[in-house]
Order: sequence, then C-alpha cells, then structure tokens
Amino acid sequence: MFKLKMINGLIEPVLSDNAKYITESRYGIKGEDGKLTETVKDIFWRVAYNIAKANLNFQKTTNNFQTNNNQQITNNQIEDQEINAKAVTFYEMMASQKFLPNTPCLVNAGKKMQQLSACFVLPIDDSMESILTTMKDMAMIHKSGGGTGFSFSRLRPSGDYIASSGGTTVGPVSFMQAYNDVTSQIKQGGVRRGANMGMLSIEHPDVLRFAVVKLDEYCLTNFNISLAVTNKFMDKIESDKKFVSNDLIPEEVVEKIRIAEGNRDVDVRLREIEVEVTKLYDWAKATNEGEGYELINPKNGQVTIKLNAYKVFNLITRLAWQFGDPGLVFIDRMNESSSNPVPKLGIIEATNPCGEQPLLPYDACNLGSINLSRFVIATRQLLGKQSRGEIATSMTPRNDVFSGFDLDWTDLARVVHEGVEFLDNVVEVNQFPVPQIREMVSKTRRIGLGVMGFADMLFKLGIRYDSPDGIIWAEKVMKFINDESKKATVELALTRGVFPAWEESVFAGTAYRPRNMALTTIAPTGTISMVADTSSGVEPMFSLGYQKNTVEGKILYIMNQVFVEELKKRNIYSEELLDKVVKNGGKLNGIEEIPQDLKNIFITALEISPEWHIKIQAAFQRYTDNAVSKTINFPKEATVEDVRTAYLLAYSLGTKGITIYRSGSRGKEVIQTVKNNQETITNNQTITNDQLRKLQTKKKTPKAARGVRLQKSCDAGKVYTSVFFEGGDGPVEIFVNLGKSGGYMAGSAEVTGRLASLALKYGANLEEVADELVGISCGQKIGFGNNMILSMFDAVGKALLEIAKGDQLDLFEGEKDRLELPKNNEIKTDILQIVRTKLADLESKFSSCPDCGSPLYAEEGCFKCSNSYCGYSKCS
Repeated sequence: MFKLKMINGLIEPVLSDNAKYITESRYGIKGEDGKLTETVKDIFWRVAYNIAKANLNFQKTTNNFQTNNNQQITNNQIEDQEINAKAVTFYEMMASQKFLPNTPCLVNAGKKMQQLSACFVLPIDDSMESILTTMKDMAMIHKSGGGTGFSFSRLRPSGDYIASSGGTTVGPVSFMQAYNDVTSQIKQGGVRRGANMGMLSIEHPDVLRFAVVKLDEYCLTNFNISLAVTNKFMDKIESDKKFVSNDLIPEEVVEKIRIAEGNRDVDVRLREIEVEVTKLYDWAKATNEGEGYELINPKNGQVTIKLNAYKVFNLITRLAWQFGDPGLVFIDRMNESSSNPVPKLGIIEATNPCGEQPLLPYDACNLGSINLSRFVIATRQLLGKQSRGEIATSMTPRNDVFSGFDLDWTDLARVVHEGVEFLDNVVEVNQFPVPQIREMVSKTRRIGLGVMGFADMLFKLGIRYDSPDGIIWAEKVMKFINDESKKATVELALTRGVFPAWEESVFAGTAYRPRNMALTTIAPTGTISMVADTSSGVEPMFSLGYQKNTVEGKILYIMNQVFVEELKKRNIYSEELLDKVVKNGGKLNGIEEIPQDLKNIFITALEISPEWHIKIQAAFQRYTDNAVSKTINFPKEATVEDVRTAYLLAYSLGTKGITIYRSGSRGKEVIQTVKNNQETITNNQTITNDQLRKLQTKKKTPKAARGVRLQKSCDAGKVYTSVFFEGGDGPVEIFVNLGKSGGYMAGSAEVTGRLASLALKYGANLEEVADELVGISCGQKIGFGNNMILSMFDAVGKALLEIAKGDQLDLFEGEKDRLELPKNNEIKTDILQIVRTKLADLESKFSSCPDCGSPLYAEEGCFKCSNSYCGYSKCS
C-alpha cells in the first residue's frame, strides 16, 4: 500500500513501549508477508491526514496569487498547506495522547475500506425479507469493523399465525440465534468477531422468553441483551407490589430453563424451554383489577396478556444477579432527551452493543475520546516558583483537595473544539457499506465526543472516586466539555451549514444552529485507553497492577503509572512492594507499607459500592447528549435485593440504562467447601482426601503405549488430542496440546488431559469422559452444523468420541467394545464428579482473551483483556 509522505517537524509520540506495541500490532498496516509497514508515527499521520482532507469539501479558495518573490502559488498548493496544517493539529492531539478516535477510524482511515464508525443500529421489520436483508447488512458492517444494535420488538411473538404459509412464527429469540450464528463467522474489520446488542420492548409478548435467553452464558455469545423499559412500566412496579403476597420467584423453573438451554438437541431444547417459560407467564400473570401492565402484539396491536410489573421486575433483577443479563435501557428517557432531537425522523428503539449510543434505525456514530489525565496541571500555589502548566505527577498531601492541582481548562477547550471538527470531518469522509446508513448519517451528522482517563485524573488530583468531590469533578468536567462542544458545533455550522435535518428538529426556530444533531457520548475505550496509557472511560481502575512472566523467565509488573510515580516520589518504591500489591488482587488495603492517604485515593472497582458507581454514571449522564457506557460492579456476595436497589437507583438518578456485573456471575458457580478434611461436591456426594489417596487405580501408567492423535480447530487455535492404549486393556492416558498457544489456554489444555487421564485410571471410558467435555461453549464457535466446535473443551470431547468409535484409524480392533465397568461404581462416579467439578472450575476461570489467553474482566459494559500488552477489547 502507498505510504504517505510525512512532513518534517512532527512531534514524536509520547506513548509508552506497551502503548506503542498495541498501536502498531492492532492498527498498523501489514505487508503481504505479514510484517508491519507502519510505525506509531505513521499510523497517526495516516489517520490525521485522511481526516484533515475533509476540509477540502469546505474550501472556498478560487484564485492563484503572487508571493513577495513573485512566485505563483496555485490553489492546489494552498490546499495542501491548509490540509497539512490541519493534519498536524489532528496528529498532535493523538501523538500527545490527548485525543484518540475509535478503533475503526484508526484501523481504516486512509485505506480502501474507509469505514470509520463504531456504532450502528439496523431495523428489523416483521417480514422474512427484512430479517434476511438486515442480517446481510449486519454482516457487511461487521466486516467493516462496526458493531450493530437491533430491536426485535417489531417481530410478532412466538406461535403467532403466518397467513402466507399457514404456519406459526418462531418469534424474536430464534431469529436472534440466527443472527448470532452469522456473527460468529465474521471478524470486525478482520480483527475481532462482531458484537451485537439485542433489545426487546418490555411490552412485547415474548418478554419473558427474551429475559431468560442467556441463562446458559454460552447462548448468544455475540450478543449483549437489554430490555427496553418504559416509564409506564417503571411507575407500575411499586403499585403492583400490593398484589404480591411474597417476593419469591420460581427458582426451580429458572434452573430447568438454564439446564435446557445447554441441551444440544435443538428440538428438545426448544420444547423444554417453552414448557418452563409458560410456567413463568402463569406465575407473573396479573389476575386482579388494577393489577399489571399490558403485553401488546406488534402485528395487530392487540393485548395478549397482563403481567404483574413487580414480579417481572423482580425476575429481571434475579436473572441479572446470577447471569449478568438482561440489562435495562430506559427507552422513553432516550427518546425524550437530547439523544433524539429529531423525533420526526423516527423513534429510538435500540442502542449500539455497549449501550452508550442510542440511534435511530440506519443511524451510525463515530466516536472520539479525550484523555482527561493529560490535562491535570500543578499550580504555583503548591509548587512555589514552579509555573502553572507542568503536568502533575504527584499527590502531595494537602488539606484542600482542590488547591495545587487543576485542569488546564484552556487547553481542554482547544482539544474539545478540535475534536468536534475531527469527528465532523469523519462524517464527511466516511464510507458506509449500506446506502440507507449514509442517507441517515448525512441528515443527522451525529458524533460522540467523550472522555477516558477519569480515574487517573482523580488520582492525580488526589480525589477519591466514591466521594462527593468525585461527583463534583465528574459533573464539572463533563459540563465543560458538553458546553464547549456546543460552541464548537455552532462555529462549524457558520462555514459548513447546520445538519440537514435541522428544520425538522426541536431546534428549528431557535438560535441554536449546530452542525451536529448530538455531540457527546461516554463510550468504552478498551483498546484506545491502552494506547493513551490511561484508565478506561469513566471507570475506576479494575486493578492497580498484575504480574506478567516473560519468555526469558523474568517477572514484569504491569502497574498503574500514576501509582508508581507516587511511590517513587515518596521513596517507597520497590519490586517487593509491587509484588505485594499484585498478590493482594491489585488493591492497597491490608498492605502496611502503603500510607493511609494513598489507600484512601487509589481504590479499585470492587472496593467501590454499586451506589457510587451509579452516582458517577448519573453525574456524567447529566451533561451527555447520548448515553454513558459503564459497568456497575458488584462483589460476589451481593444479594438480589442489592441489584434490585441499584436498578431503581439508576432510574431515579436519570441514567439512560444500566449494566451490572457481579463477580463470579459469569461462568459456572462451583460450590466447594473444605471442612474436616473433606471435599464436598455439588451433588452432595463426598469423598475424603484420605480415601482418595488410598484408592487403588484401575490402570497404572505403562512405560510404553501406542496411541492415536486427532487435530481439530477451535477459536484458540489447533487442538491436538492424543489417546494412548495398552494392549487389550483399553485407553490409559490422554494428552491435550493447543498448537503454539501459551498462557492460560495452553494450561487449561494440559489440565484437561491430566483430569481425563485420571478418570480413565478410575474406570471411566472415553465416551464418559467425552460426555463431560462435549457441549462446553466458551469463546467463539467455529464451523457449522454437526461440525461446529464450541470451544477447546468441546473439540477434545468430540475427538475422544471419534477415537472411541474407531472412525479415524483401524487401530482399535478388539478394543471397540465398551470397557468393562469397575466393580466399585461409586468410586468411578465420584471421580467423574470431581473431574466435572474441576473442569467447570477451569471453564469459569478461563473466560479468556481470544488473542492472548489472559483473563477478561467486565468494564464499560464490555469485556476487556487484563493483559495490557495485548490490547484486546470486545468493543472499543
């Protein structure tokens, strides 16, 4: 690919080595040989120049003119100078880590794809043509690097009559699965698999079917799901409470649905789920006068049933507590706010995958984030002769947290204005894969200017996240950015014109004449916050640090740099202290060497109560046109009532939606206790550790054995399953290797083989071991139909079944019959249960990054890799 000529005098990017690596590996152009052809400087200049070229659309220069030395300068030369000047401005914002656009812009700007937006919403009407057309449009958007949101609320409910065929419809949930399967086969921009948001109205007849669709966390793995909740429903919750004699929900029904969702036989699964979901409708049905809210068939407008709002809300919060889904979107609030100032164009029915961008059908938005931590300065008041403007790197104790440190408001205003122009230019040069999107975006010119580095900013200011001062600063900085963005868009409109739908907007007839319909958004900044060497969005730090082992055997401590700088300033920095912090879960409490004032300021996500998470979200929402993407973190011991209280608080404080994550709620909950030297298994069978050590194995590991190896592909790479046999005694050992991968997934492969071998030695056969593995689904699915591989574990299980049946090689003559069961079936049952429990534990712990295998954690309504050398984020 042609490489842009870079002008002289550009500043060098200030990125750390880690940030440079992520930028080049994630965003750099590679040659045919797979090697990088761009440096960080090249990447930023490519993006800056490409976006600056949009200014050519607004140039009015028409004549050549003479210089003092009588040389003629052409229009093209003038334009080149002007574009270069603007490109330098854009470049310096990125190189100084003060502003970064969203990932599709960094990946595609200046390339053939030239699709620069992250967020899209597509409509789905109640026809097969619309369903399939939108599915195709979704695939094209994912291919270009965007994420998509859908409302399935226009589809008629499950079981509804179809006149054209005389049959009945499968309903929204089944079509969501079809969308999910297509998404699994496509990578966003060739980098990561697509992400979707599926939404359904709280008034849709299939609302309860939708609410329970992700009880098995491996269903709809490419979807976040949220219910579009109306003000009427929220107001009805309290009044319906008087009709409820107790707050209990049918736990047995919920558990049966969860189990049914894991059934690999589709027909059986759907039948079992429908039986149990019908029980939920019977339980929630309103039977008294004045009780309940109406579910309405979108096809004909008829009321199908009335449900008790209090019961439905309790069910939603109970599901969110255990499974993390569904989230809530307050849809009326979105439509009645600055998110939709042109209601004549349509109503907002859905958001993008992470929830921060409410969009009209066929609308899209490009995002950019300002790094707040780069604007903290030290003042003369604290540092005496030192001049205002030095970046603050310390947190000297003081009585007044506002004295001594502040933001450089002048510079922040400059970057806001340049950021608005940058994003408006993106609208101008963007190339969309769907014509209707170009039409809608051209009418609205919606942009999403937001922030990152809020937690680091507070660290530098010496302000605690969960404090009144934290709220004050959240409101103060976001109000400033929102106000300045409105000034900037009005200034742009003077030369570029107002957005074309202005005459149809609520602004028509007023003095407010903006270039862009809506301006501000708090979006996830997973990867770009790593490029900016700062904290994500408006989230607190999930951890202050972790340990990484290098291939050379060295230990690296990946720590929050503001924290490290403060330790060094106080002369208490040491690798031993960093090791203590890492082993303490990245938290400071309980470490004696850490001064108390640091413990008070450097707090992490799980040390902050859900109430304060919501208060911060609400503070930013007050001065944000669109919405705020944030995860409300709950500790594992949080109760259902805690979640219920949080949902009600989020609504009362004016947020536009809420997503929660309770630690340990995703991944199977393995109940294990160690007491009186016993290990208790979930099915109440017990076997003491002493008894386990004394048991005689059925087979000893032979010194020599013959075997067979099968290769299958999963999302983590090629997985090799080897089974070794000894004479007529059947299989005796299993080895599992995962290609060239390392880290957690390679470790889990090895452990899977060891546990499977243990089961063989105690009398299990290959089919029984395979049964514990087949169907485990984590990460991304590979293949279609019977050849679909759900995970590394699923690949191993299916390989074992093939080997057991002797389908691959004729090595099993005389061994095809099932192995004789051991006499002590109880021992074998216990061993299999231990293996099952350990595998479930592995599965829950290794919710891992598809790129590097490190653990993922929930943040900004998204999942992000804990390895800062990786840069993976599901939605950045």
